[in-house]
Amino acid sequence: MIVGVPRESQREEARVPLLPAEVNKLKALGLAVQIEADLAASLKIPDSAYLEMGATVLTDRRQILAESDLILRLNPPPPEEMAGVSPKALHISYLNPFQNQALLQVCLANKIRALSMEWIPRISRAQAMDALTSQASLAGYVAVLLAAEYLPRVFPMMSTPAGTLQPARVLVIGAGVAGLQAIATARRLGARVEGYDLRPEASEQILSLGARAIQIALSSTETNAEGYVTAVSSEQLKRQAEGLAEAVSHSDVVITSAQVFGKPAPLILTEALLDLLKPGSVVVDGAVDSGGNVEGIVADQLIERKGVKLIGYRNLAGRVPHDASRMYSANLYFLLKELADSQAQAETKTWVLDPHNEIYTAALLTSHGEWQQAKLKNFWQGRLG
Repeated sequence: MIVGVPRESQREEARVPLLPAEVNKLKALGLAVQIEADLAASLKIPDSAYLEMGATVLTDRRQILAESDLILRLNPPPPEEMAGVSPKALHISYLNPFQNQALLQVCLANKIRALSMEWIPRISRAQAMDALTSQASLAGYVAVLLAAEYLPRVFPMMSTPAGTLQPARVLVIGAGVAGLQAIATARRLGARVEGYDLRPEASEQILSLGARAIQIALSSTETNAEGYVTAVSSEQLKRQAEGLAEAVSHSDVVITSAQVFGKPAPLILTEALLDLLKPGSVVVDGAVDSGGNVEGIVADQLIERKGVKLIGYRNLAGRVPHDASRMYSANLYFLLKELADSQAQAETKTWVLDPHNEIYTAALLTSHGEWQQAKLKNFWQGRLG
């Protein structure tokens, strides 16, 4: 069985899907690895590092796509590249399936087995391969560092002969993985931190990190089996805005990371709430990849509105590409290790897929020209013809 790893197609992407350390581990699973030349040039890792671990280096991406049994990538590939994947192959990457109509059309038409890293179930068995969690944690960390860079004051309290500097006040909206990491990082930098999440059970996690949990009485929210919010009503958003007004007004930094599974990110910081911020404040929208939580945010730009800086940089985890690549590469290794049929592997001395593995069946989106996930099929029914 051959694992193929092409370079990422996005020029601005510094992360890579597989590092040399995992090549050796994949070989131990009975897999041969071939990579595209300059795979990790963005990390200053030469091809020779992969060769030393036993990988083959190829210059023709089309050859890798056509010959490989398993294809490992990070970002969703362009549809024209997915069209070059062999129907016998299993393609593993982020797929952003609720926004990628053209890509899914290719997967169905070409009978490609496409496994989405976003759909790895949030169960204890899958923690080591949960790429959403690993990358979101780094994104939360980076969001705080960006805010600290652009805030015209220090985060911690400082006592000096000239007087005492009060700590910066940070508000984190959305206490998922990214939000909790943002809270923890801001606390470590010495800020006074408040956190808020629609889910009442998140308050305990916020408090456990030493932050103050903002409580807003709302009707219950819809969540899926894995804890993701799946729907937010207009009435909930209105009451939420009213409840957040006081906290926003005294915050120096606001970081948002609220996501809704399978839908655009909810608009949380409206212009009315932004008007409450003091000049010099900083807002970091950690949900800009899915539309953004901040009204007027511009993707990949820092803009100033009435003296308040609004940061809308996408791919925050990509700003620490070495560690992000380390974590994603490990996620892929643990995934392939989990998906192996151990009995067949022992007999054949090569990697053999267990098609009945619960993680595989949960994350596989298309196979043999058919939808594998009812939710996705229902979403796209009629849209793809």
